[in-house]
Amino acid sequence: MILIENSKFLRGNELKEGNILIEGNKIVAIGDTKDKSDIVIDAKGLVAIPGLFNCHTHSAMTLFRGYAEDMPLQEWLEKKIWPAEMRLNEKIVYLASKLACVEMLKTGTVFFNDMYFFPSATAKAVEETGIRACLSSAFFDFYNSDILEANMKRVEKELKELKSFRVLRAIAPHAVYTVSIEGLRRSVEVAEREDIFIHFHLAETEKEVVEFKKRHGKGIVKTLDEIGFLSSRLFCAHSVWLEKDEIALLGKKGSSVIHCPTSNMKLSVGKTMNYPEMKRCNVNVLLGTDGAASNNSLNMFS
Repeated sequence: MILIENSKFLRGNELKEGNILIEGNKIVAIGDTKDKSDIVIDAKGLVAIPGLFNCHTHSAMTLFRGYAEDMPLQEWLEKKIWPAEMRLNEKIVYLASKLACVEMLKTGTVFFNDMYFFPSATAKAVEETGIRACLSSAFFDFYNSDILEANMKRVEKELKELKSFRVLRAIAPHAVYTVSIEGLRRSVEVAEREDIFIHFHLAETEKEVVEFKKRHGKGIVKTLDEIGFLSSRLFCAHSVWLEKDEIALLGKKGSSVIHCPTSNMKLSVGKTMNYPEMKRCNVNVLLGTDGAASNNSLNMFS
């Protein structure tokens, strides 16, 4: 057992001081408890809070912390990040993910929602560190049907492998500028069949929104709604460049938005997320750090 002594904690609206007793992986008592314990931690002057959920990460990108600085998103991806990611393998992702898990645990995060390659390698790191996670099988198709077919086979394989780990699962079509409409449709089919989540980048930059409208003749969110992509299983990272009617549609469909303010500032996306409108439309808004490459930290407090 673990006893945390002299900690402050909230009970209702009052800040109390007392002890916290942990047995196994459960908090079994809070207050005046003084049971004998194997480990005693003096938390005087500290406040105990619930564990944090980091709802949008690319955990293995701890390797790229500080690698590409002062660049806008598209240039950052195309000239630096994607070429570097081509050199990754399962072992590298495992080691980088384990480093990320330790960083998150040391800064109060107990769960993370990850989008990256080699998800089984990350799942191994998750199990070894004790953190909890939702892990995605991520893919691009660059509007190429042959690439889509090859990647859907990989996605199916990776999702099957993840069943043997203590994790939640998701499918992650990267974004509308890297995945075709058919790829998005196929993602919905897989998510519904497997009863899993969809993890997705949405409206991160003005360029993404403008170029999509040029290509398809309508906005991103309207198109996503037409193909059945919007639902309560959808988690949309960033969602900065959205109109009010698009925010209302996300709220109506029960989709969640993940705000990554530090990453948005570092990559200079040019706008802040419209939280007041999202609150008015009952959109579920979560917080994330994004990857360490676009944040330089996985600390939810920084």
